[in-house]
Amino acid sequence: MLNKSMYTLYILHSKSLDKYYVGYINDLTRRLNEHNRIKGKFTDVGIPWVLVYKETYVLLPSEVIFHLSDLIVGLAASPNEADSLI
Repeated sequence: MLNKSMYTLYILHSKSLDKYYVGYINDLTRRLNEHNRIKGKFTDVGIPWVLVYKETYVLLPSEVIFHLSDLIVGLAASPNEADSLI
């Protein structure tokens, strides 16, 4: 039997860095709190991170990765479209 779970693909924005962070997780609230807590990681310098986009799927983990890859490739090809997500 295949194990399907709820996953949320998300994009965060840091106004101070003017950078986006793309990821996926099964507990978005917990993950957003982690991004906005100082912990000695890259995302510390961008605090506060603000959620600008999310999509939730019932998928296999590998399917989430394919969706994430497509999104990243699309944003890289058309970076101005990222502004429309805010």
